[in-house]
Amino acid sequence: MRNEALINRMEGIVGIEPRIKKVSFDASHIILTLEDGRIIYTPLKYFPSLKKVSVEQREKYQIFDDGKVLDIFACNEMYHIRDFLGIPEKYLR
Repeated sequence: MRNEALINRMEGIVGIEPRIKKVSFDASHIILTLEDGRIIYTPLKYFPSLKKVSVEQREKYQIFDDGKVLDIFACNEMYHIRDFLGIPEKYLR
């Protein structure tokens, strides 16, 4: 009960699951707009397979799994929202 009361008084982004709403790119970043209004700029250097495809190919994508997964059709990878937030698997348990 005490922990619940503390969580209810915490500031910041608490209890909001990040969901991808829109994807765009600039010269060196992938830009994710989340449903809650956050915007995440991530350097493409962290995603070598994405960096290799053309700008036109990057723009062909699908967001699925309720905004948690991004599939850029030209890549052999699927990207989970935690890949952009830097959240290791060990913290998701």
